[in-house]
Amino acid sequence: MRPCLFNRPRTLFKVSDAGFLAPADVTADGRQLLYTEMKASDSTQAFGSRTSVAQLKVVAFDNHAQPVTVLEHVDPATNARLKPRTNDWVAYQASESGRSEIYLTRFPHPAAKYQIPQGGGTQPVWSRDGKTLYYLDTSQKLTEKRRKAPPFRAGDIRRICEAKPISARIRLMPEV
Repeated sequence: MRPCLFNRPRTLFKVSDAGFLAPADVTADGRQLLYTEMKASDSTQAFGSRTSVAQLKVVAFDNHAQPVTVLEHVDPATNARLKPRTNDWVAYQASESGRSEIYLTRFPHPAAKYQIPQGGGTQPVWSRDGKTLYYLDTSQKLTEKRRKAPPFRAGDIRRICEAKPISARIRLMPEV
């Protein structure tokens, strides 16, 4: 049996009073980790409810790097995903409207945010080339959004198929 080739685990940073941390994505260059953080005081509310709020943060894998807040208010299950290769956009879900919606904003310095689509959605996933954003709409239909950059138009959205509730988690298979 061969020994594991990974280095020993190391602590990137310590967060006091954190109730929930979840890795979301890694930048294309492998130097930064995007993650969701919900403080213990917030986690006493019903997890995942519309009243629960988390923050989207990024931390460099360098020694002694401090986390930086990217977005103040996202869902605890934000499903944040960076646009592949360029990492210039981040897709995430938030419930600011009272239901889960998909938003796009610039990364690492968010500016304007764009709601994709208008009717609600969850679990955004980018295509490998970063030209298409897939997500589940409110009726559990797998939907795609094709567009390189704003302005985004409703005509750019197309439903692909209906997902079964048990397999509603989107996973794209690697290209062969």
